[in-house]
Amino acid sequence: MVHIIFLTILAYFATRLSPIRNNLSGVMSMAQYHYPMQCFFFMYYWYQLYKITKRKALVHISGICLIISLFMPFKRSSHDFFSECHTYAGFIGIIFIVITLAMILYDLHQTNTYLAYKLLQLLMSLCIMLTSVLCFLADITGLFEWLAFLSFIIFLEAYKRSI
Repeated sequence: MVHIIFLTILAYFATRLSPIRNNLSGVMSMAQYHYPMQCFFFMYYWYQLYKITKRKALVHISGICLIISLFMPFKRSSHDFFSECHTYAGFIGIIFIVITLAMILYDLHQTNTYLAYKLLQLLMSLCIMLTSVLCFLADITGLFEWLAFLSFIIFLEAYKRSI
């Protein structure tokens, strides 16, 4: 139920601007949504991932990168220093999230090989989707971010059911 509420609130934030042409960073740069979105995303992500992994340091590293990204102002179609830092810190944070999920899969492989392969397929499809969106659109949109969070939630729930 918490995940449905999260996805609904995420859809609300994503539709404040066009979810096809803008991403959640654009919405977050709007004054009325800046702090609620920071608290909402960070607390949800950190809590969900921190409670299931044994590798807490990876969660902290990705969380720190995402915090840096959240506090850097982002201006669409701008190449100023803060927008660039926002983009790179957010991307590095996402890479550490994927590494954390891969480590979770490695641990799961020791006990449940079949589920580990199924979740690996989900993680690989998410990475392929991310790569294709970045290569063809050169931008991550709000709709893609919503789909990525949906995949993240499916991954976490499938893992929780296995333990």
